[in-house]
Amino acid sequence: MTDERQFLKMVRHEYKSRLLEALSEVEIIDKQGNILVSPDLKVRHKKSGYEYTIDDVVVTGDEDVEIVLRAPEDPRIDPPGSEELLGAPPMEAENALLGEQDPAGDADEEEEVLFVVNKEEFEKEYEVK
Repeated sequence: MTDERQFLKMVRHEYKSRLLEALSEVEIIDKQGNILVSPDLKVRHKKSGYEYTIDDVVVTGDEDVEIVLRAPEDPRIDPPGSEELLGAPPMEAENALLGEQDPAGDADEEEEVLFVVNKEEFEKEYEVK
């Protein structure tokens, strides 16, 4: 009786692990030609474990698709008004009152880092989070 239970436990474990593996595999295009991934979807690089966010999906040909990924440290979205303090006057009005401009204001903005991955590499090396 214990052998039967142990066998069922092993079979369930194997079934579950294969099911999870199949669900985590990413296919870009289904059998009808529909694109299955979209911007703001989180994906994980299998080897490094880093999470990336899809920024754009670019169709370059009949079956050629490129996926543009944002760097792992970039948030999915920037909350509106995150750079303004509540109750503070707008920066333009504040600078006009003081008669000066903030030269460092533009220097604080960092460029967004993007990676472009082709369809085959994406399906092989990434999984949906």
